[in-house]
Amino acid sequence: MMYAATDNRRNRRGGIEPDEETRAIARRVIWFEEPEQALADRDRFLCYLMTHGCPEDVSAIARRVGWRAFGEALDHAPPGIMNRRSWAYWTLVLERSGAPFPARRAIPGAHHDDEG
Repeated sequence: MMYAATDNRRNRRGGIEPDEETRAIARRVIWFEEPEQALADRDRFLCYLMTHGCPEDVSAIARRVGWRAFGEALDHAPPGIMNRRSWAYWTLVLERSGAPFPARRAIPGAHHDDEG
């Protein structure tokens, strides 16, 4: 089982503590915002990481926040970040099979791409 007791270095804002390593990972995973902003919302950051991160980055962050935090991120995943492939993989790995894919609200009259 992947839920190991690990050091949980969350800051008071519910994010991941910025340091040299976490900033570098944030730059790779959420390249369109400043690292501190990307790390400020743990669940959102972890969803981007589970979708776009390499295994080494996932492992580095998991050592900091623990695997349970990844499961909690899935439980609170914002719509539009994860694609169905990443969702299927991580819900299986984190034993959340059957969890509904985060749905985006459709805009009336607009084409809706459901792939996340």
